[in-house]
Amino acid sequence: MIPPSLIVDFSHMGRKITGIERISAELFSPDALKKFAVMHTKPASALGMIKAQWLDIPLLARKNPQANILFPGFPPSIVSSILFGKRIIPYIHDLFLLERPEELNIRAKLYMRPSFIYAIKNLKMFFVNSQTTADNLAKVARPDAKIYKLRPRAENIFNFNFKERSLPAGNAALKLVMLGTLEPRKNYLFAAKMTQQLSIKLARPVELHISGREGWGDIAQTLKPYAHVHYHGYLAMDELRLLLDQSHLFLCTSLDEGLGLPLLEVLYSGIPIIASDIPVFKEVTANTNSVLISNSNEHEASSAIAANVIDGGIFESSITAAKNAIECWNGLAEYDRELAYSMVMLK
Repeated sequence: MIPPSLIVDFSHMGRKITGIERISAELFSPDALKKFAVMHTKPASALGMIKAQWLDIPLLARKNPQANILFPGFPPSIVSSILFGKRIIPYIHDLFLLERPEELNIRAKLYMRPSFIYAIKNLKMFFVNSQTTADNLAKVARPDAKIYKLRPRAENIFNFNFKERSLPAGNAALKLVMLGTLEPRKNYLFAAKMTQQLSIKLARPVELHISGREGWGDIAQTLKPYAHVHYHGYLAMDELRLLLDQSHLFLCTSLDEGLGLPLLEVLYSGIPIIASDIPVFKEVTANTNSVLISNSNEHEASSAIAANVIDGGIFESSITAAKNAIECWNGLAEYDRELAYSMVMLK
């Protein structure tokens, strides 16, 4: 048996599938890396993940001194970083564990944050998911750290079909949809208040539909007073596909993101995108038919959406723009993959 040149931590893959797991599966699964000699750890529970990162992976690293160790999901344990730092490559999805401690749950604060901070301050090699994350990481990493962009492709994982959208006839409700874990950074309360104002500006009903697993911050309870908000929970793929198909606009009001994978995934539905005016969304929505809005000023954001909805500009050529955006983004992703794998995977 050929000794592995890479050990991949897949212990986080035991969770419900979110953006981190989708990126891990696309870029670092056994199938994605089949032409390399790779060893994957098994998906595990939360406790199993801790055991893998603090015990199992250090043992595997010691037994396989020729192998790099990749952490595509959660940050490497401090013991792994100390003992095998020259061989460890974390995949950095964002810097929230460092920059937004007030929005973290207790597990993230006590377990993930210390490991993450140690890694980014001391390790010398990283993969990142966007140019924005690369720029942010470069500000806090070692001056000699090597940072490789490894953007995921925009994939049609939900089997969407391109569909033309328009302002619904008569006084039918305008439906906006949001995808993502319920947690403070996603700014769902702002979205609820803003769409309430949008309804007044358009003089028609506006519905806000949300799908995602419950995270922290008691967001679902906070949204209950808003009758126009419909929280669907974590939907199966066919249910999510139906929800997108019945919606007119995709909304993302995040305060910050490392990438914003759903914005890439929904391109395959042709739905126009409304997103926060933040650096990474400017990067991700380039070439799309989208409107970037304030994520703090409800009046300003609702006015911008209303203007584009009323004149119909947001709906025009959205499918053509989406197809072009997919092609452009995936071209960048393929370039990243070839460069990163050749520089880091091959020893």
